[in-house]
Formats: sequence, structure tokens, C-alpha cells
Amino acid sequence: MSDKESLEVTKLEGSNNYTQWKFEVQIALEGKDLFGYVDETEKKPGADKTAELKVYNKSEMWDKLSELYGDTSADAKQAAWKKFYAFHITEDETVRVQLERFESTVKKLDEIDKKPSEEAIVSKLLSSLPEKFELFTVAWECTPKNDQTQKTLIARLIKEDSRLAEKEATTLALRVKNASLNEAKSDKKEDALQERH
Repeated sequence: MSDKESLEVTKLEGSNNYTQWKFEVQIALEGKDLFGYVDETEKKPGADKTAELKVYNKSEMWDKLSELYGDTSADAKQAAWKKFYAFHITEDETVRVQLERFESTVKKLDEIDKKPSEEAIVSKLLSSLPEKFELFTVAWECTPKNDQTQKTLIARLIKEDSRLAEKEATTLALRVKNASLNEAKSDKKEDALQERH
């Protein structure tokens, strides 16, 4: 990466967005084949002492940021578990957006070596569904056990949410159309009555 090249990443704002910031920086550095210098899987360049010093400082800085803002404290663990257990899918947002947040929580638990089992994740997701997914839940229970994976469940939930949203949009469109037709009929009746009088 040249001195003039820059990358756009989210500004680090402490523990509020450390996980997101870390992910963006790591992806950016991996994209430039530089992350190996940060996690020290790549050897430091030996020709230039200044280059060695910069690489050493980057590694130290990365570790220090992780120590300061990483979610490894007892409070962070408790907060992650609280988010996991409090998770419920609502009808305010798309299922996809809510599942991304849930997966972020699971990833935080994984980072602190406390990732719940796949069975626990699947069970939590199923118990967090709103009533409109009742038929989906019944269909899921009929799915062969070896196909009842987190990945399959998430894919099917997103697909079902899209299907339900389409159905709701169609139903709403029909209601609006019927209301318009009824209003037009009512107007015609009123016009006909006024013509008679």
C-alpha cells in the first residue's frame, strides 16, 4: 500500500463499535495482504529498522485495541448472553436485518469462546418467531433432523419473510382496489339518486 493510498473504514468509537471497526479494518488489511504483519503470521521486513518498528507497533497497537475495546470482559460476556436470550424477531424490520444482528451477537459469543451450540441457536431462532411464522414452524418440525441446521433455517426464514411480505403487499393492493371500486359504485349510486330527484 503506497503512502498516498487510503481506506475508508468506520471510525473507532471505543467499545460501542469495536467489533464492527475491527472487522472492517481486518478485511481492508487482508485485501491488501497486510494483515499478516498485524497478527505476526508474516515475518517483519528485515532491511529497514524503521519498517520493523512500524510493524511491531502495529501488532502491539492491534493487541492493545483488542484488550481495551474487545468484548472479553465479564460484563461484555454477560451483555452478549443477555442480547442472545432477549432476541425476538419483530415485524418492524425485515427478518434479514434482524438475523444479521443476531448473527453478530453469536459471533461476539464465539469471540469470547462461549458460542452456543448450533442446536441452541436453532432453538432460540424458532422460539423468537412472531405468530405469522406459525405455519413455517410446523413445516420446520417436519424437516429431516440432519437438514435442521442454522444455515438452512436462516435461509428459509429470509425466504419465508419475503414470501409473507409479498403476500401482505398483494392483499393490501386488493383491499385498496376493492375500496376504490366500492367508492366508485357508491358515487354512481349517489349520482343516479340525485338525477332521479
